[in-house]
Amino acid sequence: MFVATDLCRTARFEVVSAGTRYDRQRRCGAAWAACVELASKEIEMDRVQMTETGWLRSWLFIAWFSLLFVPLLLACGGGEGDTLDPFASQAPSADFEQDVVNGQPGLQVQFSSTSIGEIDTHQWEFGGGSGDESSSAPQVTFGDVGSYTIRLTVSGPLGSSSVEREALIQVGEAVSAGFSCEGDDPEAAPCQNLIGYAPFTGSFNDASLNADTWSWDFGDGATSSEASPSHTFTEPGTYSVAQTVSGPGGTDAANPVTVQVGRLDLTTEAVSGGAAPQTVTFAAATGGLPVSSFFWTVQRTDGLDPTPESLAGSGSEVSIPLLRSGNYLISVAAFDAETGLNAIQQLAFEVGCGEAMPALERTPVGGTGPLAVAFEDQSSGFIERWEWDFGDGERCIYPDPNPEADPDYVGPPACESASPAHTYDEIGSFDVALQLTGAGAGCATGSVASAISVPDAVRVYMLDASFEEQTAGGDLSAPWSQRPEFFPLVGEVGTQTVASGSDQGMPTNGLQWAVLDGADTLGNEEVEVVDNSISQDFILPATETVLEFDLAFLYREPPASGSRDRVTAEVSDGTTTVQIPSAEIDTTAAYAGQSSLAQSVGGAPVWITPPRTASLDVAAAFGLTPPVGPPVGGQRYTLTIRVGNAADALRGPEAYVDHVRFVEPKAEPVNADFELPNGLIVAGQPVQFEDASCVGPLAPGCEKATSWTWDFGTSSLPSPPESAASNLEDPVYVFDEAGVRTVRLTARSANQEGTVSTDVTVVSAPEALWGITSPASGPYTAPATLTFADLSTPDPNDPIVSWDWDFSGWGDGGPSFSTGNPAPVSFLQVGLWPVRLTIQTASGQEDSFEQVVSIE
Repeated sequence: MFVATDLCRTARFEVVSAGTRYDRQRRCGAAWAACVELASKEIEMDRVQMTETGWLRSWLFIAWFSLLFVPLLLACGGGEGDTLDPFASQAPSADFEQDVVNGQPGLQVQFSSTSIGEIDTHQWEFGGGSGDESSSAPQVTFGDVGSYTIRLTVSGPLGSSSVEREALIQVGEAVSAGFSCEGDDPEAAPCQNLIGYAPFTGSFNDASLNADTWSWDFGDGATSSEASPSHTFTEPGTYSVAQTVSGPGGTDAANPVTVQVGRLDLTTEAVSGGAAPQTVTFAAATGGLPVSSFFWTVQRTDGLDPTPESLAGSGSEVSIPLLRSGNYLISVAAFDAETGLNAIQQLAFEVGCGEAMPALERTPVGGTGPLAVAFEDQSSGFIERWEWDFGDGERCIYPDPNPEADPDYVGPPACESASPAHTYDEIGSFDVALQLTGAGAGCATGSVASAISVPDAVRVYMLDASFEEQTAGGDLSAPWSQRPEFFPLVGEVGTQTVASGSDQGMPTNGLQWAVLDGADTLGNEEVEVVDNSISQDFILPATETVLEFDLAFLYREPPASGSRDRVTAEVSDGTTTVQIPSAEIDTTAAYAGQSSLAQSVGGAPVWITPPRTASLDVAAAFGLTPPVGPPVGGQRYTLTIRVGNAADALRGPEAYVDHVRFVEPKAEPVNADFELPNGLIVAGQPVQFEDASCVGPLAPGCEKATSWTWDFGTSSLPSPPESAASNLEDPVYVFDEAGVRTVRLTARSANQEGTVSTDVTVVSAPEALWGITSPASGPYTAPATLTFADLSTPDPNDPIVSWDWDFSGWGDGGPSFSTGNPAPVSFLQVGLWPVRLTIQTASGQEDSFEQVVSIE
């Protein structure tokens, strides 16, 4: 009873709250029917029970229900005095609902009519969909992609009503989400995970299918509805970028992409402002991002030495000596080789006041002049002024001592920085001094001066050691001396090509070299034997006591003449003279070829040896023990290189000289060795020689020699080849003739030299040939039977092992391994018949001979 009562009360409330007359009418009828139905069921249930209590409950319910029925009838009034009769007929009012509105082809939609009034028929229009068009609740299938308009018309005794919803149903292909990232392969989706330093901007390129709306969530609280948005991640962190797309065919979500954003942090535990000098440790961290190397720099930002200085090390932590008072900018760059990630971070750091303490370094500490030396100020503390004295009479001051350009100023010029460069153009040992003006002990008020002097700071051993300061094509001049003065010349290389006049490996350094001429005539008159030379003084380095230079010898005598034209060299200290054996070259030396620059005498070629390195351990030769101190009392040595015309004065020799230098001596001897290819060496075919020499014991991976002179043993042959020598480490050589040749290699390193020689057997290439022995002569008339004989000439050391005959189809041809003379061959027809013989030697060499046999 109470359930029915509550339902009727609710129904009355819905009727009263209806907005329109037709709404009240529809709800009134529904409420009346529901209340009556429930009341009938309640009475029927009590009647069935057939008990006094049941009948009593039924009559009580009827009485109680009547009290609710009257308010329901009053509520069904239509307003403004009219009353709706729930039992009266109503005109149709069309309406409907559906369960879905979009999907893929084959979409099934359940429609339900919610029309009111007295309705006899339903008429549906599905816009192309397939379903029961007269049902009140049809199920409709939409098979094709498209937009469908739905219309329902209901009819009854009191008329008809229609409702239409345009483009209500949307059918599309399946929606597929996906996107790529900037820089990825356009065909790749989804994109690879992204990493970068904040602020990091990622570009996300839509690759979805059949979507018309997009929803992006970047994982940091930001969203976007663009199809292909860009987004900047401003803070470090790990973010998940998600894409959701929708379309007529549904909704889909792409696999999220992880974006890892880091920050390059630069930190130190040191407190800025501490007194100079101090060494500060700085650390870099990438926030988990990959990094393969770091690059550190430090720069003064207070106007002193503003040039950045690169620091050694590629780790995440570096200790930097900050020697002078002032403001510094520490920079670190992080780079990852695999991903290409890079970032730069900077940190300002201040070093407070400290006592000015001078210190310096220089690079190099010695060499041949003109010598450019870079001085590095390593002073510490608070410094206002640097004054440098380079020891050769030159000085400079930093900062500029004459900033106003006073014309009456007569002091030292300005240095370009606190760490200046200076060029020495004199031979000698130079003491360098640095004087500072800056803070005193305890950073007391006022400026005080402090100085340091470095004795023997720089040594210049020799000047113009590669003749680059000379005038090309002119006479050799200072600092070199010559005797007689008008003989030695300077050769020009230009671009170091044959067209510009380079000559058999010269020059060996730079663009120019010295040329020494052994006679003052071109062979058209008799002259006395001459002794031409060039010379220059030098001092010794402390440890690099081996004097080296490159030279080549040019001679106009026949290679096998036995003439003793030669080039020699010596070193003297003014009292003792020491010869340099490795510098002596005469006409017995193997030549690299003919000179392209030297002038011929009487049409005879000018032979030139390959450039070789001559050397002398000067300290050992004069009884000195390294490290050698600076020269005392102006002590110097003199290098002299001369060329002599020993036998006659008609064909004067010449010498090329280049690249005088100093190197450290070697304690272990050079063990010379070389390797030959496997198999026979054949005349006319290239042979690869490979150096296997070692400084010290012969072993794989040993220290290699630095210069090589090869003699292939062919310079004295009756028919001299174009070349008989080389200075390459691993030369390729072609022997023109067969025979046994003695190949000699001289390998050098500093003061050590080693020589090895090996006899090499050179075989001649086989030469195929055949002849007809019977009949003795032609003409040959068909049918003709001919006897062929092998007339080939092999090398005795490489015999023929196979003969292959081809008689143009006549006779028994093919390979034979026992004899070169085949059985007689019968030519049965007239014609020109090629006959070919191919031979093969034991080493695998082949040759063929073919000739036509005419049969008449």
